[in-house]
Amino acid sequence: MSLKPFLTGSRFYQLITYSAEVDDDIAHRRLHQLKLKMAQQRELPKARFIGTSSFYHVLVGSNYLMLFSAALNVAALRPPFAPLWVFGGVLWLILLMVIAFMVEKGRRSGLVLLLYSWFFHLALSVVALCVGLARWPSSWGFWLCWGGGALLIWLAWRMMNSQEMFRLVRWCLAIKMHRVHTKELQRPSEKRAVKRRKKS
Repeated sequence: MSLKPFLTGSRFYQLITYSAEVDDDIAHRRLHQLKLKMAQQRELPKARFIGTSSFYHVLVGSNYLMLFSAALNVAALRPPFAPLWVFGGVLWLILLMVIAFMVEKGRRSGLVLLLYSWFFHLALSVVALCVGLARWPSSWGFWLCWGGGALLIWLAWRMMNSQEMFRLVRWCLAIKMHRVHTKELQRPSEKRAVKRRKKS
């Protein structure tokens, strides 16, 4: 199966396409289209993983899964321990949380970066596999670490492509559309107020 049909058939890619339509409607001030899209969003996101009451469990959880998968893949390569690795891991976590914040604000760039970050972690897993096959093909430690990292990558994609993530992102986009719609409706009254001040 090629990559393009795999992506275009996924819920996550549909979210990227939908967010592009929302941005286009906002850029061209199609208020009627925004109102129709807001009316279609009736389902609230559900919180049912890990007992959390937060709506953002799938978003934050997928980022943590990718971070831990990277840690396991790096551990599989047996690098010498250094504080630099810990510092790099903290910075990487901050970057992933920034991407999650962008998604929460309804930004299409956040969704695209989240998809790219997943592909980056997938590529890291493939590189770790190639190096491990060349250097430690019979090492149980390598296979345990790499297998754990690959499993987390798969779980991260399942979470990103889940129905809960689909509801969450559409809900975030609905909030963004409502904010823009309200602001655009207030513009004429603001212009009239400015004209009144000028006349007085």
